[in-house]
Amino acid sequence: MIIFFIILVIFILVLLFWEYVYLCIKFSCFSLDLKRKIYEKLSFEIFTRFFERKEEELKRLYKTFDYITNILEADSWSLLLVPQNKMWRFLIWSHALDENPLENLGEFFQSQTPKNLRKIIYTASSFYIEDVTKADCWIELKDIPVKSWVGIPLVYEEQVYAILNIDWYRKRKKRKTDDAVFDTTKDVLSKILYDYLKLYERLGNVYKDILTGLYNRQYLEEVSWERFSHVLFIDLDNFKSVNDNFGHLIGDEVLKIVTERMQRITKKDDLLIRFGGDEFLLFVKSTDEGIEKISERLKKVLSRKINIDGRNIEIGCSVGIQKIEKELGLEKIISLADRKMYEDKNKKLK
Repeated sequence: MIIFFIILVIFILVLLFWEYVYLCIKFSCFSLDLKRKIYEKLSFEIFTRFFERKEEELKRLYKTFDYITNILEADSWSLLLVPQNKMWRFLIWSHALDENPLENLGEFFQSQTPKNLRKIIYTASSFYIEDVTKADCWIELKDIPVKSWVGIPLVYEEQVYAILNIDWYRKRKKRKTDDAVFDTTKDVLSKILYDYLKLYERLGNVYKDILTGLYNRQYLEEVSWERFSHVLFIDLDNFKSVNDNFGHLIGDEVLKIVTERMQRITKKDDLLIRFGGDEFLLFVKSTDEGIEKISERLKKVLSRKINIDGRNIEIGCSVGIQKIEKELGLEKIISLADRKMYEDKNKKLK
């Protein structure tokens, strides 16, 4: 009877303090001052991942943000740069969001800043939304099924320079210890991320794609595209299967190798842009005959096998060529090149 009573008491205590017990197990620490232990443990783990010498910069960033997301049992994350008097943009995001056009959303949020982001910028404090469907400050994004969300500010000299967005695709009640995780993330990441990435330079160069080093699609608003004769819309073939079969980190390596191969066969005056995902634009000056040769050269170079860690990866590309006619406008020109690229891709499927 006594044993039964002891078990019952333990069971009741576990129910009452389940969140505490769960977090103690998750952080491998048992202490009455759990928030302090969370700070110490989380700080250590962030530093370990962020300064892992064997990994290159981008992988360290992914590992750091993935770790924080896993601790919070969230589904995705993204890092939005919000520099003062400069263009906003999403710098990187979790691979769960790869299919979404985050490249375009930074500027949209800047021009129509939602209340949740505005509050974070003004207060320099994290902001949690338990149910975004009931929040009037939330802007719903197509194809991103967020139910709960937190924005964690990254601050330098009392100015918010970035917001780490953490998303849950299910409704999640805020836990008592969440603030300890949010505050630790803010305190630890704010300084080291700013220094490590030299964000003074990166914030000023909003037109560079962090993965490939190419110009991004935002640069199209600044470039004098009329000086080129043709644009090629390049889409990689079978790239989705690379991510599915080998993982997104291998997919990132493939994109970098593809970029290097394309750069080797382009001229100094050509303009190569990462349009988004596995799509690229190449602006060139050429004759009609010459542009066909450029297209064939691209297909030949990108069809060569790629070897990464002993894995032989085969992709290719489809190309749409559009002559640049100023009166059409850039948007229409790219749309026509895109359509011709799909025509080229469909020929291979027949």
